[in-house]
Amino acid sequence: MRVVGSTIKVLDALPITTAHGAPVTGLSNIDGYDETPYTWDAQTKLPLNPNGLDTEGLVRTRSGEFWLVAEYSPSLLRISARGKVLARYVPAGLQLTGTAYPVIASLPAILTNRKINRGFEGIALAPDGRTLYLPVQSLLLVPDKVEGVAVLGPRTVAVAVANANGLGLGTFGQLIDSGVESRILLLHLNRPLS
Repeated sequence: MRVVGSTIKVLDALPITTAHGAPVTGLSNIDGYDETPYTWDAQTKLPLNPNGLDTEGLVRTRSGEFWLVAEYSPSLLRISARGKVLARYVPAGLQLTGTAYPVIASLPAILTNRKINRGFEGIALAPDGRTLYLPVQSLLLVPDKVEGVAVLGPRTVAVAVANANGLGLGTFGQLIDSGVESRILLLHLNRPLS
């Protein structure tokens, strides 16, 4: 992209594709776990698609690869410089089947307690080239759905740390004051991403 005066000019676009080159969709993945997809006018229900992504942020590594985050599951995706999904990381215990790319259930299981359509909302790559920061959009529904929605005062929620190979580095509690809804998941990789 290039800003020209008061306009933004798109210089190039890179579609996100499956391992076989088919474009991914924006449709939800899992019935009852993700938001139900509908047509533009909200009148007709659409089919689910395990390859669907609701991307919310991306970073590019020095080598030209990308890391993307998506609200569905929530997910962290490693994307080649040409747009191909190399791997999709989801929370441990989540069964996301039927995808046309590898799915690795290695993120902290507590992330399955996110509100529907409130998964990862952004991503940042630290200068060390090994650490990714993945904020979750809203309070996790812990200790249960009722308290996760109803509690408005300060509370502590556990957030785990892992690397892209699924090696857990620890679990941390984060105190969230009332009115603040983000959690930070720190993902530390065992090699630079450049």
